[in-house]
Amino acid sequence: MTELLHLPLGPDGDLVRVCTTVRQAAELLGLSGQDQTRLATAAAEAARATCRPGGGTLRLSVKPDTGTSGSVHVEFTPAAGPRAPRGGKTIDVLGRLLDRFEPAEDRWLLVKHLPGDQPVPAARLTIARQTLAQDADVDPVAALSEQNGELATALAQLRSREGELLRLNEELAETNRGVLALYAELERSAETIRVAQRQVFTELENALRPPPPAIPGMELGIRYLPAQSNSPTGGDLYDWLVLADGWLHITVVDVVGHGVKSTRTALDVTHAIRTLCREGHPLGDVTALADSLLAGTGALATVLLARVHPKTGTAEIAGAGHPPALLIRARGGVEYVEAKGRPIGFPGAGSYGVTHVELDPGDMLVLYTDGVIEAGPDIDEGLELLREAGLRLRDQALDDVLEGMLEAVQAGNALRDDALLLGARRIE
Repeated sequence: MTELLHLPLGPDGDLVRVCTTVRQAAELLGLSGQDQTRLATAAAEAARATCRPGGGTLRLSVKPDTGTSGSVHVEFTPAAGPRAPRGGKTIDVLGRLLDRFEPAEDRWLLVKHLPGDQPVPAARLTIARQTLAQDADVDPVAALSEQNGELATALAQLRSREGELLRLNEELAETNRGVLALYAELERSAETIRVAQRQVFTELENALRPPPPAIPGMELGIRYLPAQSNSPTGGDLYDWLVLADGWLHITVVDVVGHGVKSTRTALDVTHAIRTLCREGHPLGDVTALADSLLAGTGALATVLLARVHPKTGTAEIAGAGHPPALLIRARGGVEYVEAKGRPIGFPGAGSYGVTHVELDPGDMLVLYTDGVIEAGPDIDEGLELLREAGLRLRDQALDDVLEGMLEAVQAGNALRDDALLLGARRIE
């Protein structure tokens, strides 16, 4: 414990001197302005409570604590000897102002922690002790008088600047009006840009997503929702074309990621598959061949392929790591059609085989991306919701079926991934 000052106090507690001395000590030891005020206020109240009627002493010390800068101790000892602490309300107030407060019969101890995690240097303690000793005998009345003179001078200066402040306020108000007008103009410009951006996105989306071909005996539909409204292209893409032998070929691609980069990769995959299909390769070989063509590009994508003969209703399905197609029978049940394989960009990419089904008039084949079944909290629940929606809506128009299925699995949840639904229904 290092003592900085030992000061006798009169019967009135020398409140002004105590307040001035303790504030000065707190400032010399590095306490913040707020903590200086709290400690000085608490010290004045403690002096009032302990020094009547016989006076007392004030002892200022610094106690080192391991791992911290320590704490400043302000101790008041009454000259009249031990007596019970007084002023219950005062004690409560002081307890809230201090880090530690110990009112006892023979002394009151006020403690405030010093900032930092290093002990106060010895040189700083020496300066504080010398400064407090030098100023201990200063007449508090004279000090207050000097402070009052300084305050009066400051007040006069403030009043002299009142006109300047009023003028500055008027200029600021005018500037604010100009800023508000600028904000309004910027908002109008931003809305113009947003409208143009939406138009560009719409045109880009229409260019990337081909309309369904007109095929006698088939009804085709598409429903797409991006996870990011500011990037509606995404990594979910589809393609359909009529092959030379009359079969309808459908491709659904889901690339890892979002945004324009994923769209570029999805286009590479769909273009590779389209080229291979036009070359006449069997459906079961297409994804493995596409993986070979795209080797080194970094493409990672799941794929689901379907071919339907409009006249006979014969359908073939091949997959590469993609969720199964949903077969909705017009006069029967609803079932998932598995088509297993490994995604493009992974070792051993390709389809493990081709699944064959027959579509009767009214039957629907629905292909989708995993964003559809992941809209809810659980994939299995998403699959079941999609199946139930297909069963419930199968008698409606194809576009209404796809819209209703998407609403059923989404059920108010925000999309975590792009969502694509593509339907092919055989009609009479």
